[in-house]
Amino acid sequence: MRRLVLALFGVPLLAAGVPDARGVLTVDVGNVRIAKGVVHIDVCPEAKFLKDDCPWSGNARAKLGETRVTVANLPAGRYAVQAFLDENSNGEAAAGLFFGFVAGGAAGTTNGQTTNYGATAGAIGAMVTTMTASAPAQVPLNCVTLPVSFLGITAVKNSDAVDLNWQVSYEINTLKYVVERSTDGINFSDIGSTPFRDGNSLNNAYQYSDKNLPAVSGKIYYRIREVDVDGSVAYSKTVSVQQTTLAGKLSVYPNPARTSVTVSFNHTVGGAISLRLFDLKGSLLWQQQQSAAAGQNNVQIDYIRNLPAGVYILQWFDGLTPEQTKILVDR
Repeated sequence: MRRLVLALFGVPLLAAGVPDARGVLTVDVGNVRIAKGVVHIDVCPEAKFLKDDCPWSGNARAKLGETRVTVANLPAGRYAVQAFLDENSNGEAAAGLFFGFVAGGAAGTTNGQTTNYGATAGAIGAMVTTMTASAPAQVPLNCVTLPVSFLGITAVKNSDAVDLNWQVSYEINTLKYVVERSTDGINFSDIGSTPFRDGNSLNNAYQYSDKNLPAVSGKIYYRIREVDVDGSVAYSKTVSVQQTTLAGKLSVYPNPARTSVTVSFNHTVGGAISLRLFDLKGSLLWQQQQSAAAGQNNVQIDYIRNLPAGVYILQWFDGLTPEQTKILVDR
């Protein structure tokens, strides 16, 4: 999702007025992140833009930062350009699609010199350039790398866990995927993550199992947040599962944890409860008294940041029946 700059310069090969005049198109693709494979461009008439059968194309070995690609013998005409990074030099897009665009403006068509933006009210139009033998195109195009495309996401309730599966395409500069959960569909919290994994750039699949379900009866909502190396994010659609029975009084998330955890529990009538944290030797490390309300309760424990990596036991006690669960602290 980093921004690219794609500059187009048309240079005529023959003099103006010659019917068979042909031109040379030089394309500078910026923000190339790896010097591997080739940068491939397709030069298309408008009707073929973003399709697989553009009649003219060119390649250049990928160079870190900016790569220049040249396409020769172009007849006079009006074109759009699409570019791919073919990391493995196998004719397949390994790092996604770049293209020039302009945000939609007022209704109608804006014409200026040799540039036609084709923007209508509220729409996004492809930025193209008209190149003639007598007036070569010199139009800088701002291009962006398309954000990762979520092809699908599912959430399935299985016994005491929810299994999430999602498929993505065009992973460019992806760092990780963060799983978010909500009990109201509005306020989401991070419950876990999975790192970017090399695979099929056009269809990569990921999985996550939520084994610490909140102690609520009703819908549980999930969504996936894609995080780029530069901090940019993109979201999947939201999906939900129905929990008809309480998963238990006590759940903890995120788990594994780094700095803090949220303890979720359901109390029938409300009253005093205690929370205690033990190491695996049974030594008491931390405790807190809490006044719980009837129904759903959430308590954040920040003491986790003081603990070394390892496994710990969190105990919940309402004066009648204790419950406990393991917490994994991961540094």
